[in-house]
Amino acid sequence: MSEIFFLVLPVFIVLAVGNLLKRMKIVDDRFIASSNTLIFKVTLPALLFLSISRSNLRAVFDWRLVVIIFASVLVVAVLSFITAKILRLSPDITGTFAMNNFRGNYANMGLPVFFYVFGQEGLMYASVLMAFIVPYVSMIAIIG
Repeated sequence: MSEIFFLVLPVFIVLAVGNLLKRMKIVDDRFIASSNTLIFKVTLPALLFLSISRSNLRAVFDWRLVVIIFASVLVVAVLSFITAKILRLSPDITGTFAMNNFRGNYANMGLPVFFYVFGQEGLMYASVLMAFIVPYVSMIAIIG
């Protein structure tokens, strides 16, 4: 258990440092907004593109893993919508409730954890999987 803690600790340290910098007013909301735009529209796509382009897709890609992930996400999504009905949540809250259950934070949490646990090879695997998972999850969110 402590091994897992130390593998994900760097991600939480980065989050804590960011929070501290904001509280100390070293960074402001405008900086955070522009940084997020830069990260999600430029640097993250570049990282994913480089990781995927450098990988041997035949060695990295496994349809069975994609099918398992797709099935798992779908089961959690369906259970989330059923739970929302049982709890009689309003339609506008239902979408938020369900999305928070089945949509993971692949970019901010998943990629760094894969990298810390498995190194560059793990980043390749995660990048290839993200190329399938993110559009799939987005599709479920739109349909749901």
